[in-house]
Amino acid sequence: MELLSCVVTRRGDTGTARTALSRAENRIDTQIGTLVDTQERLDTVIAAATTTFWTGRPCP
Repeated sequence: MELLSCVVTRRGDTGTARTALSRAENRIDTQIGTLVDTQERLDTVIAAATTTFWTGRPCP
């Protein structure tokens, strides 16, 4: 929590803290993008499996 105490108390090297926070934000943004892509692919697979279930035709 060293980073948080620096932000809250306004002590320490806030430039370094801001850089670390920005890096963490970028990492999370990347993870969110990956999860959204994965969710979209999973939706496609579920839709194909549902069609197969109802029609009896194999997935394309």
